[in-house]
Amino acid sequence: MRSMIFSKRLVFVYTFIVIVPLYVLLISFSGYLKNNYYEELIRNSEKSVLEQVKEIESHIDTFAQIESVVSTNTELKFFFASTETVEESEKISIIVNSAREIERFLFVLPKIYGIRIFKENEHILERWPIILNESRTDLARLKKWEFNYSADFLGNLDLSKDLSVCKTTEITLNKGHIGYLQVSMRMQDFFASLYQKKNAYESWYILENETFIDNSDISKTNGRLVDRYKKELLNSINESLNIKGKHIFRIDGTDTIFNWHRINRLGIILVHSTSTFPIKRTLQFLTFSVIFFLGLSLLIIFFIVRFTTGRLFRRVYFLIDGMRKVKEGDFNARLIVDGTDEIAESQHVFNLMVEKIRTQIDEIQREQALVAETEIKAMQSQINTHFLYNVLETIKMQAELNDQEDITKSITTLGKMMRYCLYWRNHRVTIKEELEYARSYVYLLNLRNDYSIQLDTDIEEAFLEFEIPKMVLQPIIENAFFYAIEPLGCDAVIKIFTFVDENNVSYLCVRDFGPGIARQDLENLIAALQNDEEMQTKGHIGLKNIQQRLVMFYGNAFSLKIISTEGEGLEVQIPIKRTFEDD
Repeated sequence: MRSMIFSKRLVFVYTFIVIVPLYVLLISFSGYLKNNYYEELIRNSEKSVLEQVKEIESHIDTFAQIESVVSTNTELKFFFASTETVEESEKISIIVNSAREIERFLFVLPKIYGIRIFKENEHILERWPIILNESRTDLARLKKWEFNYSADFLGNLDLSKDLSVCKTTEITLNKGHIGYLQVSMRMQDFFASLYQKKNAYESWYILENETFIDNSDISKTNGRLVDRYKKELLNSINESLNIKGKHIFRIDGTDTIFNWHRINRLGIILVHSTSTFPIKRTLQFLTFSVIFFLGLSLLIIFFIVRFTTGRLFRRVYFLIDGMRKVKEGDFNARLIVDGTDEIAESQHVFNLMVEKIRTQIDEIQREQALVAETEIKAMQSQINTHFLYNVLETIKMQAELNDQEDITKSITTLGKMMRYCLYWRNHRVTIKEELEYARSYVYLLNLRNDYSIQLDTDIEEAFLEFEIPKMVLQPIIENAFFYAIEPLGCDAVIKIFTFVDENNVSYLCVRDFGPGIARQDLENLIAALQNDEEMQTKGHIGLKNIQQRLVMFYGNAFSLKIISTEGEGLEVQIPIKRTFEDD
């Protein structure tokens, strides 16, 4: 009975001395926090809009610079306007030189998606996809700035048909029409913010002539406004004559801040919306915290009762918790030895056991690293010295028969290969780096042969930064050369590409179009890769080494796939993933 009375008194004291004043303080402070959070949210939104406007303005300036360069090229303009008969070789030379000059823009300005000149004079040759006939599309109907524009007139050039921002400008000479200039940039590059989903509480919109610019890609990263809120936003913007402004609407019970900015050069309005839901959630958390403290006060007496027995078993609980950590893989768990009794002895033995396990794991990891280093160095030693000798002999012949430019390129390529092969501090490289080495290797192969090997790559951009074990492509390409290309002695293609299968596993693939291998030989090769026996055939050693390193880097679930039909070539599929497991 005394205990019950004491608990009630304790609850009463906590309620009126701690809980109530704290509740009043939090309620008062929540209003202050709300105002500060709103001001900070508005400032951040305005900053984001200004940054995006500056980026868009820079894109507009880039378009203007390209337009200026083309419009001041009087030689090209006179050529397009000329009706005089010009020799075919001179036409081709002018067209090729002009196209190359424009292609340099595409190289220097990688975000520029396309530059096309449409000429009215159809007697002049086209240079796809740079110089085209004006009759291919109705350019006169286009506005100066087009959004979500697709160059459907480019036929099968699907890589040039992505939705883009396109500026079409008439080209004139002495006030006479001679064609159009069209400059485009992908929508996701021009309006980068629309395609970047930073969080679920902010979105970007673009208004053109009171219409929201939209497409399926934008809708994936930006929330859609219902028509009612669209109308309210348009009315608020139209009522303002300022170049920028902000409005706050209450949407679904939550304030949403809209910051907008006019970009008059494009005739659009950039809008950034930010929901105050996180602020609302923070304030709700404070309210729930008060309720929590009230409930916690009621439980304090219960925990006081349990305190005495809890102290007696505390060290046992610590020991059990340490065992749980070790069970979950945390081998850094260590207990503080408290006392001299049996529990203290158990804690000491536990610490010794964990230290022993950690030491053994470190030794195993060092052994595995040593094995990996040894195998990689063995892979290094597989570089064909006869191949390098032939390459150097070829370079010597170039010194006698060709200009120094060829020699410089050949030596530079060989130097890049040797540096790549011999620098093994980092056994992991990106697919992009491995491709560069593969291109150098094929380039040098072509020096020593009177036929040409073409390296055809089809790698999605998202895969280029994937990390893979070093030197996985060269052995496969070398096998393709020795077994599929060199016996035939004619021009050939080696294709490198990526794909994702139905199980969402990514693959880096190398395919040749040679004679392939028989079904029984293929089965024997696959079986040999899967067992632990050493392989004697040169090409098989390279594949075995790649297989072993894949398992070492990624795990046992990753293994090479080899597909071949006799007479139709051979394809090696290398499983990859974005990141490596911890060593």
